[in-house]
Amino acid sequence: MGGYLELYKTDSTKIKEQLYHKLTADHLPEVYNTNMEEWYGTFQNFIKSRKHTFDYRHVSYEAIIEKLQKEYFLLEQYEFMAILEWFTFYYETELETNENFLPDHGLTSIGTLGSRYEMTIFFGLGCDGVLTFYFPLEKPQSFWNDGMMPLNAEEMELVIDYLVLLCYKIAEIDQYPHLEELKSDLDEDILKSNLNLDLSTTRHIEWYLDQKQNGAHDRDMDHLFEGGYNYIPGILSDIKKNLSGYRELIYKDDLF
Repeated sequence: MGGYLELYKTDSTKIKEQLYHKLTADHLPEVYNTNMEEWYGTFQNFIKSRKHTFDYRHVSYEAIIEKLQKEYFLLEQYEFMAILEWFTFYYETELETNENFLPDHGLTSIGTLGSRYEMTIFFGLGCDGVLTFYFPLEKPQSFWNDGMMPLNAEEMELVIDYLVLLCYKIAEIDQYPHLEELKSDLDEDILKSNLNLDLSTTRHIEWYLDQKQNGAHDRDMDHLFEGGYNYIPGILSDIKKNLSGYRELIYKDDLF
C-alpha cells in the first residue's frame, strides 16, 4: 500500500499572529481547488459542511477558536487536521508558489514516514519496543502516551534514539562495512547518559533472535536485519534535527 505520514510541529506565536485572523474571517471569496475539484470559503463553513463525516464528528469551530485565544493552547489531532486541511485546500495557489507559506503560519513539516515499513517500524518496533524493553528498566515518564498521536517531542526523540541504536546494533551483527557512517546518526551524549537504552535495545534483539529460532517472525525486525538498518536511521535523525529544541506536540497528516 502506498502513501506516507507527514509529521508537523506548530508555532503558537505564528498561529496567533498569522493564521488566527484567517480562521476567524466572516467573509472570504470562494476559491476553486483544482486538486479536490471543490469550492472553498471560510473555515467556519468548511467545518459545517463536514460535520456529517466521521473524521469531523468531534470538530467544533467554536472550540478551536476559543483555544487559540488562550495564551497557551494544545490542539487535539482532529482539530489540527481540520485547520491543516482547510488551509491547504483554500490556499492551494499560495502553497504551490511559496514554500514558506505554511511554516510562516505556524505549521511546519518535520519529516515523513513511508507506509510500507517506516510507519510500522516507528510505532511497532519503536513505541512498542520502548514500552516493552526500555520502561521496565527506566520508569515511565509523565510525557509517555503509548505512541498515540499527537506525540510530544520528548516521546518522539526517545523513540528515535531507541530505533537508531537498535539499527546500529543490527548493523554490527550483520558486519556492515560502513558502520562509521551509521554511527554519525547516533546521539553519543544520550548513549553516555542513558545506559538503559543500550541494555533495552540489546534485549530487544535477543528476544527477536530467540523468537526467530523458534520459528516466529516479526516483519519489521526481519526488514531491519535484511538491510533496513542502512536507511532508517537517516530518516529518523533528520526528523530529530528538525525538532531542534521544540518541546510541544507533534501532529500527523495521513497521506494515502
